[in-house]
Amino acid sequence: MFLKNISGATQIIYKKGFKRVEVPPDGRVDTKDIPDSMISGLITSALFAFEKSSTPLVVFIAVSKVCETIYKMLKKAELAKKFFLVPLFLNELNKPSEAVLNKVERLSPKLIITLNETMLPMRILIKGIRKRLPKTEFLVIEHGILDYSSLKKKLDKNGYKAFQPLLSDYMACFGDYSKKIIERLNPSKKERIKVTGYPLFDGLLKRKVSLKESKRNKTILFVSSPRIWFKKEREKDIKATRDFMELIPKAFPNYKVLYRFKDFRDQKDFPHIKTIYGEIEDLLSISSVVVSIFSTVILQAAIMGIPVAKLDYNRIEKNPDFLWNIYSKKELIPTVNHMLHAKAKELEKQKLIVNDIIDFVDAPALPRLVEFIEDILR
Repeated sequence: MFLKNISGATQIIYKKGFKRVEVPPDGRVDTKDIPDSMISGLITSALFAFEKSSTPLVVFIAVSKVCETIYKMLKKAELAKKFFLVPLFLNELNKPSEAVLNKVERLSPKLIITLNETMLPMRILIKGIRKRLPKTEFLVIEHGILDYSSLKKKLDKNGYKAFQPLLSDYMACFGDYSKKIIERLNPSKKERIKVTGYPLFDGLLKRKVSLKESKRNKTILFVSSPRIWFKKEREKDIKATRDFMELIPKAFPNYKVLYRFKDFRDQKDFPHIKTIYGEIEDLLSISSVVVSIFSTVILQAAIMGIPVAKLDYNRIEKNPDFLWNIYSKKELIPTVNHMLHAKAKELEKQKLIVNDIIDFVDAPALPRLVEFIEDILR
């Protein structure tokens, strides 16, 4: 353990964790009462002090609540016993400053983990760190279902498209669906792309909803996630959403219809609709069926054993089909009705289909991700 004064506060870092302690007026800090076994907190300052040792240092770049959650999971896993894991909090919308690059260079980590390498600030950060620390490697963890429409979009004036090329040295994928796509785009990194599942979904395995319970809920959940970066695709997503709002509440008057907009830009297109906030898992657990624009929510619902349909008027051919798919207005009512009367065998089939996209739906992903990280660091 050691201390380092930073702008009126002291950062206390242990090999097993760290804690932020305010410095009293006299500038003295008594640390004898702070146990070495304390649970690691989140460092909210980007200034770290690191004790040089033989223990490999891994930096986890956190840019969202999702990142924080996965970081905490890794910190509590076996990884924390063998490697020193610290977070670096950044705003993924802001260009990384020279100070940030200096901090990373000072830490000189063996591995940097991120959940997003496609946003411009993150690409700038990766390239900047590579120039300073050529031996430091990167691992990107897939954090959302791959949408083929997003792979077509040019992300900068140079024509860069997502994962073309894969900027990180390694990638942890949801399942075979995304693994095959990334391998096809990056054949030279085929051996460095692994299927691990998604740790954030591990908790869903304990929240499975029985068919009897889902039918008793008498609730239809609609999740809207229009493609905000694509004008034509977004227009069709909005049309599909409006059709749902027009038809479903009238067709199923005995069911409560709830709406969840994943982005504030979606909500403004429907100011008359009240969106339900809170954890998506909580909303899924009280739903009889789910209808969603192509998004990760489809996987979450399927893992929990809830009938779920993909609503996609764009019908992008290379995106996966699920057990229930709605590609036009005339399919809305029949499909929802079918799901409301789903049989157990159909839900088993739904799980098998989803298993290709999010592997190991019946087993936790965290141990597989930890094993992958340990293999990289050996």
